[in-house]
Amino acid sequence: MALCLFCVALPGLCRSISYVERDGSWVYLYDENGRRYKTLGGSSVGEIMGWSSSFFVSVSGSWVYLYDADGRRYKTLGRSSVGDIIGVSGDTFTSRNGGWISVLIQLEKARISPYVGAVISYIKRNITDKQNFLFLRGCCIP
Repeated sequence: MALCLFCVALPGLCRSISYVERDGSWVYLYDENGRRYKTLGGSSVGEIMGWSSSFFVSVSGSWVYLYDADGRRYKTLGRSSVGDIIGVSGDTFTSRNGGWISVLIQLEKARISPYVGAVISYIKRNITDKQNFLFLRGCCIP
């Protein structure tokens, strides 16, 4: 609740991504009004794989990068453990690694039901997860 009031009081500080565009050697972030608000160097970002209102995912070489809505890189994951990015939505992204489909949920940002939250809290207490992600894995039929 405090965060929502903060965003209303200072609207320029809380960004939402509506579009991410790569143009030559630059990556542009656009807000919900269609205004470009951030420019990033394309060589450091890599290939844009997808975005939601709160983050975007890119791939460069052996790495998967996660950027927040302000264009700051906040997570680096090994591509060999994540696999190929299929899609990005809400606070999750989906990847295919061999015969597996994985849904990676950003636990610190996820908006989830209380029941699912209790299950995730139990899982977090009983596993070591240094990346602060929950991997939901299911078999993929090729």
